[in-house]
Amino acid sequence: LRASGHGAWSYGFLAGGVDELPPQLVTILPDCNGDSDLEDECDVVASRFKERFAEDLVGNGLPLPHTTRFKLYFTEKVVANSSLAVRLEEVIDSRTVLVSSAVPMDVDTWADDCAVTLKPMMVPGKSYRLTMDPGVLTDLATPPNAFEGIAVD
Repeated sequence: LRASGHGAWSYGFLAGGVDELPPQLVTILPDCNGDSDLEDECDVVASRFKERFAEDLVGNGLPLPHTTRFKLYFTEKVVANSSLAVRLEEVIDSRTVLVSSAVPMDVDTWADDCAVTLKPMMVPGKSYRLTMDPGVLTDLATPPNAFEGIAVD
């Protein structure tokens, strides 16, 4: 902010820059019964917990119910690239077998919602890996920035 000798003010500023950062994953929460309500309780290996506080259970090897859906929360709104998909693989010993190359996915559409729900079809008693490759999700920037992807056992 400056004033000239004639009493005129001038103010310099930089207009908003370009978003060059990809969306960041904040957390993954299990929805054990798949009802989209994270206030439920879930029973896993003789323990009971609220789904909303269970981020440590996703990907740590503990069994989750076969009805589990996974809520992924991001730092910003994302959209799905329809030409790419999320894979579900069964883990058998040290190898994986493809179960589905197109796991159903819902991207929340509320104006202030930055969440995606993965809805794999699983069989009780089996171990799985969900894999989302880079570019399956992007932000709303122009040009869009791709989410780096994840693999969750």
